[in-house]
Amino acid sequence: MSDIWDDFPLRGIAFGNSYIFGTYGGGYDNPINRIEAAVGGTWDNLAASGSRITETGQLPTVQAMAIDRFDIVVFDTGINDSRYSGLDSAALAAFRANLDLALPLLAKAALVFILTPPRLQASIYSYDPPYNHASDASMAAYSDEIKAAVAASGFTNIHIADMNAWWDEDAGHYIYDGIHPDGTGNALIANHILGGMKKYGIS
Repeated sequence: MSDIWDDFPLRGIAFGNSYIFGTYGGGYDNPINRIEAAVGGTWDNLAASGSRITETGQLPTVQAMAIDRFDIVVFDTGINDSRYSGLDSAALAAFRANLDLALPLLAKAALVFILTPPRLQASIYSYDPPYNHASDASMAAYSDEIKAAVAASGFTNIHIADMNAWWDEDAGHYIYDGIHPDGTGNALIANHILGGMKKYGIS
């Protein structure tokens, strides 16, 4: 495991979907750029818009990286898996199995923050086939699976950033198209991760 206090500047890396990749502002405005601006260091954003856990930007990209070279990892997963598969039990079980593969790799960094999928506005769940099978219940199911996997893993350096605890799906200023964060939404995600980092003396 990397020791976050060994050296500065910080080395950070991010995996996930469009919530991390950033679609508002042509991809430049995203939570990782905001974190980098706040704490400095070198940050690699390897997220991919539209990705599920088995696709580029998530597990395959994690498996290809030497995670122990990084101090901090941000990992965003579940939202597109939920949108694609809804409450399908086989898909949820496969998601958990892939997450169980990812966690030991992610834990090689000093600190890991995993974002849970947020609720979306009800009218958006039927938007954008084949990503049109989600519901509040499926978002909650994937969030619960992430929390259970992290708890079962025993890795004390992996922390949950539970978006449903602080994300208001009905606040239009968070989401510019009903799905993706706007500038305010990107700042909100970044600030919650920065808050977690501050507990470890990183600011």
